[in-house]
Amino acid sequence: MPKIPALPLRADPDGTENVIVEVDGMVQRGRLGALVGVLVDGVVAGLASIIEFLAEAIDTTDARVTEVDSHLQAARLDLDEAIEDIDAIGAQFRETDAAYLAETDERNFGMTAHRSDVSLFRSLAVKTCSRPGTFVTDRRGFGTADLSKRITPAEDGQRRRQIAAQHLAETDERSFGMTVHRPDISLFRSLAVKTCSRPGTFVTDRRGFGTADLSRPTPAPVVEATPTPVAPLLAPMFAPLLVGADGVPVQIYKDGLLQRRADLSSVSVTLASDNTDAVEHGDPVKIIPAALGDSATLLVSAADDRATVCAMPVSVINAPVPATFTAPFRVLMIGDSILNRAGAFHTKAYLDAWGYDPSFIGTMVGTNDTTASSPENGVAGEAREGWSLGNCTYADLATSAVAPIAPGGEAAYLALSKSARIGYNPFVRAATGGDDPSIVRNGHVLDFAFYQARFGFDAPDVVTIGLGTNDTSDYGPDLVGANMLANMTLLLTRLKAAWPGVKIVLYCPGTGRDGGVRDERWDARYIPMLHALFDARVAAGATNITIAPTWCMATGDAGYVLAAGETDPWTGALTAAYADAVHPRGATCRQLYRALAPYIAAAAADLI
Repeated sequence: MPKIPALPLRADPDGTENVIVEVDGMVQRGRLGALVGVLVDGVVAGLASIIEFLAEAIDTTDARVTEVDSHLQAARLDLDEAIEDIDAIGAQFRETDAAYLAETDERNFGMTAHRSDVSLFRSLAVKTCSRPGTFVTDRRGFGTADLSKRITPAEDGQRRRQIAAQHLAETDERSFGMTVHRPDISLFRSLAVKTCSRPGTFVTDRRGFGTADLSRPTPAPVVEATPTPVAPLLAPMFAPLLVGADGVPVQIYKDGLLQRRADLSSVSVTLASDNTDAVEHGDPVKIIPAALGDSATLLVSAADDRATVCAMPVSVINAPVPATFTAPFRVLMIGDSILNRAGAFHTKAYLDAWGYDPSFIGTMVGTNDTTASSPENGVAGEAREGWSLGNCTYADLATSAVAPIAPGGEAAYLALSKSARIGYNPFVRAATGGDDPSIVRNGHVLDFAFYQARFGFDAPDVVTIGLGTNDTSDYGPDLVGANMLANMTLLLTRLKAAWPGVKIVLYCPGTGRDGGVRDERWDARYIPMLHALFDARVAAGATNITIAPTWCMATGDAGYVLAAGETDPWTGALTAAYADAVHPRGATCRQLYRALAPYIAAAAADLI
C-alpha cells in the first residue's frame, strides 16, 4: 500500500511569517496560507494511490474465491464416484460371500464366509499375506505370534497330536470341536492347546502364567442327586375325642399335628362341625369346642393340591362351665419336669375357676412357677425331673438312677429334700414268688395298691400320665416306640389292676421349634412314641383310657428360654437361639394345661 508523502514543516530561520516546506526533495518557502494548498494536493495524491491499491486487491481475491469453488465442485464429484465404487465393491463382496458361505453346523462352528483372499471362522480370519510363514496378527496387521516356528521339546507329543488331529471329528456331541489345527497348536473355540517346554499338562493365562497342573490327578466331583419331592403326610397326629370346656377356646397347631414338620408350609388344616355351621381354618385352628356340637371332621390336605384330602372324624364333648358336677374328686398326676414346673398348679387353677372341686394326691409337690424346679409351693403329685416311663415301671435303671423305697421307710423318704426324693420310685415293691413274671422288672413289681396303702392315700378318681418327653432323649428312633409300648402297656394294666374304676387320661407335651434339632426329634422320635401311645391304650384295654392330644394344643413358637444373644440397643429386643426348647413357660405352659383340664373335668363327671 502507498504511503502518504512526508511533508516536513518548519519555521523560517529569518523569523518572518514564511515557512519552509520540503516536498519530494524540493524546498519551498512562502507564507503559510500559500503553502497549505501544496499540502492538500500531496494528501489527495496519496489517497488516490491507496484507493487504486484496494481495488487491485479486491480483484485478486475474487479470482481466488472462484478458483477454490471450482476445486470444491471437482472434489464433490470425486467423492460421489468413490461412494459409488465402494457400494459396488461391497455388493460384489456380499455376492461372493453368499456364493461361498458354508452352512453353520448346529453347534455354531464352521466356516462362515470364504473369498479368494480370506476365510472367516466366526471371529477368526485366515487370509493371505506377503510374508512367508503363518502369523497371528491383530486387526491392524501387527504380528503377535509367528506360528511357523516350532517348539523343539516334546516332538513326540507333537507327532501324536498331528496323528490324532487327522481323525478328530469337527464337533462332538458336547459342543466341542477343533476349529484350527497346526503342528504346534490346536484351537477349540476359545481353548488353545499347544506344546510347551515343561513336562505335564497345564492351564495358563494368556501371558503363560500357570494356574493349574492337570497332570496331578484330582478326585472326581461329587454330583449330588436332585432330591425327589416328597408328598406331605396328610394323616394328622390327633386323637378321636376332643374335650373342651364351655366357652374356653382351643387352638390346634400344625407343628404338633403333622407327622413331619417339613410339611408345615405345604399342608392346609380345617376343622368343621358335622352338625353346626362352625368351621375354622388356618394355623392354628382356633375353635370353641362347644360350637362344634357333638362331632366334627378334621381335614388335612396339600395346600396347593386339594385333590387328595385326609378326613378324620372327631367326637366332641364339653365339660360344663360353670360346673354342674360339684362333688369332690381326687386326681393323681404322674409326670416329669414339665408337670413339676407349675403344670399341676395351673391344672388345679383352671378346674377351680370353672367350679370343679379337685384334690391332688402324691408324695412330691410341684412349683407354682415355670422358672424354678426345686420349690414345693405348688400342687401335690408324682412329678419327677428327668423321669421316663422306664423309670416309672422300674424297667430302666440306666438312664436315670432310681431306687425302691424299703418297706417301712416311707417316713424317712418323705422327710428327704425334694431333689433327694426324685431318686426314689414310690410305686414299686420287691417281687414275690406269687407275682406273674410278665409284670416283674428288675426284681420289682409296679403296685399302685401298695403305693396307696403305704402312704395312706384314698384311691384316685382320675389319673393323668404325662410321661414321654425324656423317652425321646433316652432312646433313639429305633427304640423309643418299642419302649413306650412296653412300659406304657405295663403302667396302664397295673393302674387298672389296682383301681379298676379309675379314669386314666394320657397326654404328652409337645416340643418347641428351634431351627432343626427339635423338629428332627419330633419326626424321628415323638411320632413313633405317640404311635406307641395309641397302641398301648388298645393293648391295655381301651375302657376308661382317654388320650388328650395336648402335643398339638400349645404353641411351639413361644414360651421357651433363649440363650445369650444380641440385644438391640434401642428397643432391648434379644436375637438368640433357644437355650431350652423342652420346658414350656408362660402362656405356652398355661395353654398346655388348660387343654388338659377339660379332660380331667369330663372324666370326673363321668362324661368320658
